[in-house]
Amino acid sequence: MKRLVFSAFLLTAASWLTAAAQDPNKEADGLTVDSQWKGKLTQRGKIQGDREIPAAFEAVLVVTKRKGADFECELREKAGDATVTYHCKGKVTAGEKGAFKVEFDSVGVVISSEHFIAVERVPYRGAIAGKTMKGTWKVPLNKEDTELDGEFELQRQDGRGKKNEE
Repeated sequence: MKRLVFSAFLLTAASWLTAAAQDPNKEADGLTVDSQWKGKLTQRGKIQGDREIPAAFEAVLVVTKRKGADFECELREKAGDATVTYHCKGKVTAGEKGAFKVEFDSVGVVISSEHFIAVERVPYRGAIAGKTMKGTWKVPLNKEDTELDGEFELQRQDGRGKKNEE
């Protein structure tokens, strides 16, 4: 019986060590569950041929799930009365000079205001350095006469987020 209990203890300890070794940067990159990143997202181009589009959005990214390097989030954008919330999935990995490489794609629209033309399947690429996430995004080639790209810069809000043990 003692041998069985000791074996169970060793297996449990090994799983804790393995989980910790899989992603030692989980909290260092700042993308913890419920963390919020606020800032601006710029855009230029056209949507369905229309070039009269907002030049910038207020943006909030909220991390909803985290497992290792993979994460899911909501990207909430607002320009005047126009709002949209995208569901995104991504990955964060160690980068250069203490920064972290972050890549995520919008995979669906959670909610959108009336008359807002939401554009899904957009890749966002950038880096996290300290409390700043900064990068670019670009709508892939399509048949809808939509050509959009821009930049984003978001600041992690203090006191937001919780440790995630997944």
